[in-house]
Amino acid sequence: MSINIVSFVVWEDDTTSTDDAVNVNPVSVAFSGNTATGSWAAEWQGDGLLGDDPEYYFLASVSGAGNSPLSSGTLDNQLLHVNQSTVIFQCSDIATCGNYVNQNDCNNDEILCNVADNSVPSGVDCNDPNIVCVCAWNVTTNDCDANVNGPAGKCVYTQQTTDDCSDGFLTFSWTANWTWFSGKTLADDPEGLSLQCVSGSRRAECPAQIALPFFSFYNLIVAVIVIGLVYWVLVMRKSGKRKNRR
Repeated sequence: MSINIVSFVVWEDDTTSTDDAVNVNPVSVAFSGNTATGSWAAEWQGDGLLGDDPEYYFLASVSGAGNSPLSSGTLDNQLLHVNQSTVIFQCSDIATCGNYVNQNDCNNDEILCNVADNSVPSGVDCNDPNIVCVCAWNVTTNDCDANVNGPAGKCVYTQQTTDDCSDGFLTFSWTANWTWFSGKTLADDPEGLSLQCVSGSRRAECPAQIALPFFSFYNLIVAVIVIGLVYWVLVMRKSGKRKNRR
């Protein structure tokens, strides 16, 4: 059984010249049943000679469908308008806890970049109500570590990497240190966190480099547009199948 993949290409709309390609297109996503979900971190580029704000549209294609790419539209009310900011979005370089370079941002990961889940072994379920995954500043080594707290103890994962995210992914390793809470033993650790507190490595997706104000608002808009395109592709694909049956 083949897996259908939906891919996206984003263009900056120009009325007086050829449309411009973006630096980073959305990653392709696979369908799970009849749905596929993706997102794109919008970027800013000068629009024409006057350097006005850019406006983007999307082209979506499904592997094996044989149809022309579907466009989100180039009318003004269909384009994604992006404003420039002089401040680089603070999460553009943060893929894991180890990427934080100051104590305040590290200790506030949950309300900033929320990368603690990406910083621990894949077997650790950070959504388990008995497990808390956080980034925490190590005042001894002056770096940001991933901490996993469970009912019986805590594991501290200290990250090492030389990867620069040039391929869009960060490969990193870690050393792990487990501390039992007072009076707790292996019997108090049904989640097996102590057994997973060992040195290892992982590969995580890197964030796109962007420069946007109010990023969360624009990212929400982009996500809505992408999801809308996915459903549009699904409708067109089903329509094509009905025509072929006739």
